Amino acid sequence: WAFAFPSAVRARSQPALAGGSIFVGSQSGLVYAFDVETGCTRWQFMASAEVRNAMIVAPWDPADEEIDPLLYFGDVSGNQYALSAITGELRWRKRMDDHGVATLTAASTLVDDVLYVPISSLEEGAAISADYPCCTFRGAVAALNAGHRSGALASILYSACKGASH
Repeated sequence: WAFAFPSAVRARSQPALAGGSIFVGSQSGLVYAFDVETGCTRWQFMASAEVRNAMIVAPWDPADEEIDPLLYFGDVSGNQYALSAITGELRWRKRMDDHGVATLTAASTLVDDVLYVPISSLEEGAAISADYPCCTFRGAVAALNAGHRSGALASILYSACKGASH
Protein backbone atom coordinates (compact mmCIF):
# COMPACT_ATOMS: atom_id res chain seq x y z
CA TRP A 1 0.00 0.00 0.00
CA ALA A 2 0.99 3.65 -0.43
CA PHE A 3 -0.16 6.94 1.06
CA ALA A 4 0.12 10.52 -0.22
CA PHE A 5 0.00 13.30 2.37
CA PRO A 6 -2.78 15.70 1.32
CA SER A 7 -1.57 19.20 0.35
CA ALA A 8 2.01 18.45 1.46
CA VAL A 9 5.25 19.19 -0.33
CA ARG A 10 7.44 17.43 2.25
CA ALA A 11 7.35 14.61 4.75
CA ARG A 12 9.90 14.91 7.57
CA SER A 13 8.44 12.88 10.44
CA GLN A 14 10.14 9.57 11.20
CA PRO A 15 7.45 6.90 11.61
CA ALA A 16 7.16 4.36 14.42
CA LEU A 17 5.78 0.83 14.32
CA ALA A 18 3.87 -0.65 17.27
CA GLY A 19 0.81 -2.78 17.93
CA GLY A 20 0.08 -3.41 14.26
CA SER A 21 0.09 0.31 13.43
CA ILE A 22 2.49 2.70 11.78
CA PHE A 23 2.40 6.21 13.25
CA VAL A 24 3.58 9.26 11.30
CA GLY A 25 3.24 13.04 11.45
CA SER A 26 2.74 15.43 8.56
CA GLN A 27 3.39 18.93 7.27
CA SER A 28 -0.26 19.87 7.89
CA GLY A 29 -0.06 18.84 11.55
CA LEU A 30 -2.11 15.68 11.08
CA VAL A 31 -0.74 12.62 12.86
CA TYR A 32 -1.86 9.33 11.38
CA ALA A 33 -2.12 5.77 12.66
CA PHE A 34 -2.28 3.33 9.74
CA ASP A 35 -2.93 -0.38 9.87
CA VAL A 36 0.39 -1.97 8.89
CA GLU A 37 -1.20 -4.70 6.78
CA THR A 38 -3.99 -2.83 4.97
CA GLY A 39 -2.83 0.79 5.04
CA CYS A 40 -6.27 1.82 6.29
CA THR A 41 -6.38 4.81 8.63
CA ARG A 42 -7.09 3.70 12.22
CA TRP A 43 -7.24 7.26 13.51
CA GLN A 44 -5.87 10.74 12.91
CA PHE A 45 -5.16 13.67 15.22
CA MET A 46 -4.64 17.35 14.37
CA ALA A 47 -1.69 19.00 16.14
CA SER A 48 -1.31 22.78 16.31
CA ALA A 49 1.41 22.88 13.65
CA GLU A 50 3.65 20.76 11.42
CA VAL A 51 4.94 17.56 13.00
CA ARG A 52 8.44 16.88 11.74
CA ASN A 53 10.06 14.92 14.53
CA ALA A 54 10.02 11.20 15.22
CA MET A 55 7.07 9.39 16.72
CA ILE A 56 7.93 7.71 20.05
CA VAL A 57 5.71 4.87 21.28
CA ALA A 58 5.80 3.58 24.84
CA PRO A 59 6.41 -0.17 24.82
CA TRP A 60 3.40 -2.39 25.49
CA ASP A 61 2.01 -5.86 25.01
CA PRO A 62 -0.83 -5.63 22.42
CA ALA A 63 -2.43 -8.69 24.04
CA ASP A 64 -3.04 -6.61 27.20
CA GLU A 65 -6.42 -5.01 26.50
CA GLU A 66 -6.34 -2.95 29.72
CA ILE A 67 -3.26 -0.91 28.82
CA ASP A 68 -3.39 2.55 27.25
CA PRO A 69 0.05 2.95 25.60
CA LEU A 70 1.11 6.46 24.71
CA LEU A 71 2.43 7.96 21.48
CA TYR A 72 4.71 11.00 21.97
CA PHE A 73 5.66 13.69 19.44
CA GLY A 74 6.18 17.44 19.15
CA ASP A 75 5.23 20.16 16.69
CA VAL A 76 7.16 23.07 15.22
CA SER A 77 5.29 25.48 17.52
CA GLY A 78 7.01 23.92 20.55
CA ASN A 79 4.18 21.74 21.85
CA GLN A 80 4.82 18.20 23.10
CA TYR A 81 1.91 15.75 22.90
CA ALA A 82 0.94 12.41 24.36
CA LEU A 83 -1.88 10.51 22.63
CA SER A 84 -3.42 7.14 23.22
CA ALA A 85 -1.68 4.94 20.65
CA ILE A 86 -4.87 2.85 20.44
CA THR A 87 -7.48 5.60 19.92
CA GLY A 88 -5.55 8.78 19.07
CA GLU A 89 -7.19 10.64 21.97
CA LEU A 90 -5.15 13.46 23.50
CA ARG A 91 -3.83 12.56 26.96
CA TRP A 92 -1.81 15.77 27.45
CA ARG A 93 -0.24 18.66 25.59
CA LYS A 94 2.55 20.83 26.98
CA ARG A 95 4.19 23.99 25.64
CA MET A 96 7.88 23.25 26.19
CA ASP A 97 9.27 26.79 26.33
CA ASP A 98 7.74 30.27 26.66
CA HIS A 99 10.07 31.72 23.99
CA GLY A 100 8.09 32.76 20.91
CA VAL A 101 10.27 30.87 18.44
CA ALA A 102 10.75 27.63 20.41
CA THR A 103 10.30 24.50 18.31
CA LEU A 104 10.52 20.73 18.58
CA THR A 105 12.24 19.12 15.60
CA ALA A 106 14.55 16.47 17.06
CA ALA A 107 13.41 13.09 18.34
CA SER A 108 12.52 12.69 21.99
CA THR A 109 13.76 9.68 23.94
CA LEU A 110 11.75 7.60 26.39
CA VAL A 111 13.77 5.95 29.17
CA ASP A 112 11.77 4.12 31.82
CA ASP A 113 9.08 6.67 32.73
CA VAL A 114 10.99 9.79 31.66
CA LEU A 115 10.55 11.47 28.27
CA TYR A 116 13.58 13.57 27.30
CA VAL A 117 12.54 16.37 24.93
CA PRO A 118 15.13 18.45 23.03
CA ILE A 119 14.00 22.06 22.56
CA SER A 120 15.42 24.25 19.82
CA SER A 121 14.30 27.41 18.06
CA LEU A 122 13.54 29.02 14.75
CA GLU A 123 15.47 32.12 15.85
CA GLU A 124 17.55 32.30 12.66
CA GLY A 125 14.47 33.18 10.63
CA ALA A 126 13.12 35.66 13.18
CA ALA A 127 16.50 37.43 13.37
CA ILE A 128 16.00 38.70 9.82
CA SER A 129 13.73 41.39 11.27
CA ALA A 130 15.57 44.47 12.52
CA ASP A 131 13.06 44.64 15.40
CA TYR A 132 13.86 41.14 16.67
CA PRO A 133 16.02 41.07 19.84
CA CYS A 134 18.49 38.52 18.52
CA CYS A 135 19.99 35.62 20.36
CA THR A 136 17.61 35.29 23.29
CA PHE A 137 16.85 31.59 22.94
CA ARG A 138 18.91 29.24 25.13
CA GLY A 139 18.12 25.72 23.89
CA ALA A 140 17.32 22.96 26.37
CA VAL A 141 16.55 19.35 27.09
CA ALA A 142 13.49 18.84 29.27
CA ALA A 143 12.71 15.70 31.26
CA LEU A 144 8.97 15.02 31.49
CA ASN A 145 7.33 12.58 33.85
CA ALA A 146 5.77 10.27 31.30
CA GLY A 147 4.88 7.58 33.84
CA HIS A 148 2.25 9.69 35.59
CA ARG A 149 0.52 10.43 32.30
CA SER A 150 0.61 14.14 33.03
CA GLY A 151 3.70 15.33 31.20
CA ALA A 152 4.78 17.15 34.36
CA LEU A 153 8.19 18.75 34.07
CA ALA A 154 10.70 16.81 36.17
CA SER A 155 13.72 18.94 35.20
CA ILE A 156 15.17 21.08 32.44
CA LEU A 157 18.77 21.68 31.42
CA TYR A 158 19.48 24.82 29.38
CA SER A 159 22.44 25.03 27.02
CA ALA A 160 23.19 28.62 28.13
CA CYS A 161 22.58 30.68 31.25
CA LYS A 162 19.71 33.15 31.20
CA GLY A 163 20.93 36.50 29.96
CA ALA A 164 24.16 35.04 28.56
CA SER A 165 25.83 37.15 25.89
CA HIS A 166 26.19 35.48 22.49
